[in-house]
Amino acid sequence: MNDQDKQINSEHELAAALDRWGSNLEGWPTSAQEQTKRLLASSPEANRLMQESTALEIALAELRGHRATPGLDNRILAELPNRDVLQRMVDWLTGALWRPALAAAVPLALGFVLGTMNPEEDSQLADELSLLVFSATYEELEDDS
Repeated sequence: MNDQDKQINSEHELAAALDRWGSNLEGWPTSAQEQTKRLLASSPEANRLMQESTALEIALAELRGHRATPGLDNRILAELPNRDVLQRMVDWLTGALWRPALAAAVPLALGFVLGTMNPEEDSQLADELSLLVFSATYEELEDDS
């Protein structure tokens, strides 16, 4: 059913037609105009809907002429925080997504630094551990053959 064939026999249908075409009946399809005029003649609720729609259109028409004060856009932009490129990069790197990764990387880096601070003592320990592991592995291979 297209707009030309739309039936307007109740207040509900009138409200939908007012939303669609506005309160000026001259812009409505001819059949809808005639049905609406009959409904307006017999229904106080329909008249109330028409008056509300007309009042709303008048209020909206008055607002169309209202303009913002000159320079409002510049004042709004001036209120925004002015951050340089470096600060934005730091903010991006420390954002919510990177926080868990940074939290894991700090102890890892600290462990690496502490582990490499005195390499002479650690190399002797590493040699002993290697000898122990390889000798146990060599003994297991001899037992299997």
